[in-house]
Amino acid sequence: MKYIDIFKNINPKIINECDHLLCSNIHFKDPFNDFIGKSNFKKMLSKIVNEVKNPQFIILDQTISKNNQYFHWKFNGSVKYLGNLNITGMSYVKYDKNKKVCEHIDYWDSSEYFLEKIPVLKWQISYLKNRFSV
Repeated sequence: MKYIDIFKNINPKIINECDHLLCSNIHFKDPFNDFIGKSNFKKMLSKIVNEVKNPQFIILDQTISKNNQYFHWKFNGSVKYLGNLNITGMSYVKYDKNKKVCEHIDYWDSSEYFLEKIPVLKWQISYLKNRFSV
């Protein structure tokens, strides 16, 4: 199994079997998380599986260099109260000398794909976008 397979085939079994791919002190960061540790990483993946109906990562493109990997992805699923999620983003993954993942940073717009779906925030975010746009 490769690291990217965790996301392409996200399910409880693959989460339990991914330890050998991760540094014990893996650093993960996205718009809602910033943590260190293999157990936190697996907890985050389990949360996706348990709280998102039909989670699906589609890898659109990827580039791999000696110790780095970049992938462009699309995430689809459905969340209670918010409905369908269709998020597009990029990930930066850094490998250590043993080819274990020691850092994973996701880049995606939480405002566009998530926060604007929350009724109480929608107006304020739209106002700010219009205020600062050209």
